[in-house]
Amino acid sequence: MEKKRKIGLLILTPIKHMGLVAISYTQGIVHARNLMPLPFPGSSEVTLYADSDLHDDQDETDILIRNAEERYGENSVDIFFSNYNHHLQPFEPSVFKFSSDSTNVFITAKLVDDSSLLHSLRVPLSSSGIRLITQDMLCQIRILDDHDKEHGMMRLARSQIGMTYDTFKAFENAFLFFGKREDER
Repeated sequence: MEKKRKIGLLILTPIKHMGLVAISYTQGIVHARNLMPLPFPGSSEVTLYADSDLHDDQDETDILIRNAEERYGENSVDIFFSNYNHHLQPFEPSVFKFSSDSTNVFITAKLVDDSSLLHSLRVPLSSSGIRLITQDMLCQIRILDDHDKEHGMMRLARSQIGMTYDTFKAFENAFLFFGKREDER
């Protein structure tokens, strides 16, 4: 079995009257290109999440840039990757790392001080939208497991938020890291 790598980027931005928010991609029901069912429909993900073979020679940044263009449009690349050194490791903090026999997961985070980025994002076709999540909302998150893969959040109230464990930990750690930086301002 080919080992996979999953690479993620979580964008956070301060919004007046809400404070620091994380931009969450809400998983759709079917993929726009191939019309195949998507796993965990209705669940919240990090802003960008991409899969590739571990032996794929593209670096993580190139994979995320391609994913950003596909999901949010070309304008998002300038916003998400401004002042970016072209390698994820020194970019911002690693907010979640995991390795198993079949998968390596690496999620990083970035604080974008200009919340006007939200005006330039287009909602992806394979998405149910974008959700802004605050640190206070984390205590209401439902952690999804493999049993939820087919139906995700589709059987629950729209107001409920569900995430896989790795996504939840990435959000939690990003708020811990960037929340401290916001308090120092």
